[in-house]
Amino acid sequence: ITAIGLDEMASMYAGVNTFGKPAQVVAKIEEQRRVLGCELDVLAIVKYGGMTDAEARASMRLFAAEVMPKFATK
Repeated sequence: ITAIGLDEMASMYAGVNTFGKPAQVVAKIEEQRRVLGCELDVLAIVKYGGMTDAEARASMRLFAAEVMPKFATK
């Protein structure tokens, strides 16, 4: 952090994490797939920071309903 600065480190951290509204998450996953040249591989951590269990469940349900179907294989 000392070498690159706190702002740059925070930007890098935010850049590799996937968060936001469902459409933003879909776009981020699509970009990760494009850059990495690989199939979908998502690690979902649905509870972090000060989230309540109810918030984490709601987040997980939203991800399952709005994001996962965009990547369903036939």
